[in-house]
Amino acid sequence: MNTESPLLKRIKRHITGPSHLFFVSTPPGFEQLCKDELMRLPIDSDGIKVLDGGVEFRGRLIDCYLANLHLRTANRVLFRMAGFNAPNFRRLEKYLMEIPWELYLKAESKPSVTVTARHSRIFHSDAIAERVTESINSRKKAVPFITDGDSGPATQDIYIRSVNDHMTISLDSSGDNLYKRGVKQHTGRAPMRETIAAAALIRAGYNGDGIVFDPMCGTGTFSIEAAMINRRIAPGWYRDFSFMSWPGFRPAQWAYIKRQVEKEIRPTNNDLPCILANDKELEMCEALSETITEYGLDSSIRVINRDFFELTPSDIYSYTKINQAGLIIINPPYGIRLGTRKGGIEVSSLILKQLEQHYKGWRFALFSPEKRGFDRTKLRGDKTIIDHGGLKLVLFTGVV
Repeated sequence: MNTESPLLKRIKRHITGPSHLFFVSTPPGFEQLCKDELMRLPIDSDGIKVLDGGVEFRGRLIDCYLANLHLRTANRVLFRMAGFNAPNFRRLEKYLMEIPWELYLKAESKPSVTVTARHSRIFHSDAIAERVTESINSRKKAVPFITDGDSGPATQDIYIRSVNDHMTISLDSSGDNLYKRGVKQHTGRAPMRETIAAAALIRAGYNGDGIVFDPMCGTGTFSIEAAMINRRIAPGWYRDFSFMSWPGFRPAQWAYIKRQVEKEIRPTNNDLPCILANDKELEMCEALSETITEYGLDSSIRVINRDFFELTPSDIYSYTKINQAGLIIINPPYGIRLGTRKGGIEVSSLILKQLEQHYKGWRFALFSPEKRGFDRTKLRGDKTIIDHGGLKLVLFTGVV
């Protein structure tokens, strides 16, 4: 006999069963890279399209889970749960009271509402957020919500976007920004985000095979991301997501997805690591070594404490036992990592000279905060502008 509650039946009928609209937000300029990633997932490709600031796709909740687990260049995945015209607060309140919040939130959920309004007659973000919260609280008093007594209150981010009086309400399925892989706990000065590291590796043509040399590794973002690609470890493998606290979330289904993904992970072997992470600062090397050992990535990464300008490809070949050109990826010190703009330009100049003299045939991915930072080099390649925390960086990729 089916003892499922009426609420669970409604959740199945309206949430877990049908197709929904999702929006994957990305760093500026990463939209096409993210679309390419989505196209490789078992998601209906007809509904995937690039929009300003991200990629839209249509799918079921399981597709939302897959996107969170697999996308390397995404910020977060939003569930488009409602949309309507609201030229005034009376109309807004009317539509909010009609939303069946019990299908999307548990009783313990603590909503955190973020509002952006543009070209709309109601634009006071605090007032809009207040009405959204009031509608959720009123609904909790009026109808039953699924409770989860074993866990404490979980914060659920809700994003409201109003453009030309049209309001879109989205539920965040990710939680922490997706660049937080759940691996790197140690920090450094001005660390590179994992999404940007992934984009650089992808643009440089890295597919998980061959040497990766990270000569100014700092906290090891490039090396760890390369190791996860090398081992075929999904970027979301080590972390949790907001959708895990949704009333429609099925733990058994999620466990099955993770078991299938685990089958794709390359086992560790006795081969020497093909990713070489180097830094002049011993403290950074020690912290990175601890991290990669803890997460079993030491089979892919070797950490050394040397001066980049004293190393040559022959040294790299001796460490990896791979006697062929690979990929060198560098985010040289600049800004607060170095102290002066002039010093950053000088370091970049020395790096370019080192590559031209010793790394013939190697692929490269280089970063610079200067638009003309690579103009004086003989190297040729593609240049991409990347927004890194408000700082515009130039990503230069090519072959020496």
